[in-house]
Amino acid sequence: MQFWLMRHGEAEQPYGGSDRNRALTPTGINQLQELANYLIGRFDCPKLIMHSPLRRAKQTAETIAAIWTATEPGAGPFITQETPLLEPGFSPQTLLDAVMAQSTSPVLCVGHQPDIGIMADWLTGCAQLSYRPGTLSIFDGPSFASQGMWTLAGHFPADAIRP
Repeated sequence: MQFWLMRHGEAEQPYGGSDRNRALTPTGINQLQELANYLIGRFDCPKLIMHSPLRRAKQTAETIAAIWTATEPGAGPFITQETPLLEPGFSPQTLLDAVMAQSTSPVLCVGHQPDIGIMADWLTGCAQLSYRPGTLSIFDGPSFASQGMWTLAGHFPADAIRP
């Protein structure tokens, strides 16, 4: 089984408004487009993209799904699904249980820091990976996998991908 974990793309700074409504920046959108295009043909892209209810995570999921749908017309549909399980402060075990209950693999989960980094550490038992905005990690594990049983299969910072 594969589990894809991602921090949302680069977002606007919180200028006194609601943190929940922060949108992606143009740079963040461009980085996500390059990352999504890079992954095509290298991996079997997830058909299901779960994301937090916060605007920047939703935009990240929708941007990636749109690119994969346009680039791989026969491979879709790519579905985005909002879930409170990815809101800041989520429980790693609860999220993993929800992902493992899906009928599809892999599943991409888009969330926030520090929770994404905590989840990566929890999955592997020792990852301590850096999660700048737009960073994606791919983990492999058996179908019964739990804490500490996952292996890092790839780590892709969006700002490091070049077309």
